[in-house]
Amino acid sequence: MKTLQPIYTPPQRITADFAKRILEIFQKIIYAPLDDILQEEGMQFNNSVNALNDALLTRRLIYSDGFIKGKVNAKIGKVLRGLGGTFDRQLKAYKIDQIALPSNTQMLIADIIIRDKRVVDRVLNQLSIISRDDNVAHQIVNFDFDKQYMDVIGNVDDQFSKTVTDVIEVKANLTDSMRLNIANNYSDNLKLPIKDFIDEQVPILRKVVEDNTFAGFRAERLEDIIKERFEVGFSKAKFLARQETNLLTAKYREQRYKDVGINEYIWSTSKDGRVRASHKALDQTVQSWSSPPIVDIKTGRKAHAGEDFLCRCVAKPVIT
Repeated sequence: MKTLQPIYTPPQRITADFAKRILEIFQKIIYAPLDDILQEEGMQFNNSVNALNDALLTRRLIYSDGFIKGKVNAKIGKVLRGLGGTFDRQLKAYKIDQIALPSNTQMLIADIIIRDKRVVDRVLNQLSIISRDDNVAHQIVNFDFDKQYMDVIGNVDDQFSKTVTDVIEVKANLTDSMRLNIANNYSDNLKLPIKDFIDEQVPILRKVVEDNTFAGFRAERLEDIIKERFEVGFSKAKFLARQETNLLTAKYREQRYKDVGINEYIWSTSKDGRVRASHKALDQTVQSWSSPPIVDIKTGRKAHAGEDFLCRCVAKPVIT
């Protein structure tokens, strides 16, 4: 029995390009439209004539339900006490009637309240638009991953040729048209988890926006919320890119090995503490491409090396 070098998952630069493309979809459909609203509704008031107004404008302070909340420095605290404000130690805020505030501060607070409600309403309306299945599906279908898939396929195809050429006669590397055909076959598969993620994010965003609005947060807080959710989208894009690259690599090598009559492989783990128990049990066992082993005893789910959820195991082909 002769063991050949395995085909490894393509390098990080290819996966990173994949993730970037996925993130472009999240950005176009979710984050960019919301960010556009915030940019259009930016604070444009010009009556910041004192420290209190300036703090309200820059969201260091907010006025809500008769309280000034936020970072009150000594200077502003003195002003508030002079206007009849009292400090509530439990709420860590100054209680003061809006009518007791200077007229320009009252006008500023009224403007902020109107602006905040308009911003929140526009954001929630945009989230309703995003949540429409036909809208999301239509936008996703306009994206393709041909370049990313062809990069993955090209890399693993080159690896395949190098590992088996000296052992057996193989067909030439796949042509660009063959690679594109494979890419087209896989591209639609990735769009489903992308749509699922978008469908999951919209209700989360809606709830966070509503909860923060009820809690008295200013509209500027929406910028932080969107940035936080963008980080979630970035992580999801990297996850999907790794998973899709791993799966495509695994499916490709299975098919190519079977094409040249190599029907078995040795399951090999990365041999570190992150290896799953079920995969560790398969380490160094001989498996057949026609019969994937069970990788989850509870569900009976089967998979070849590298196909399971972010699996780092590799298949070392064997010639008997």
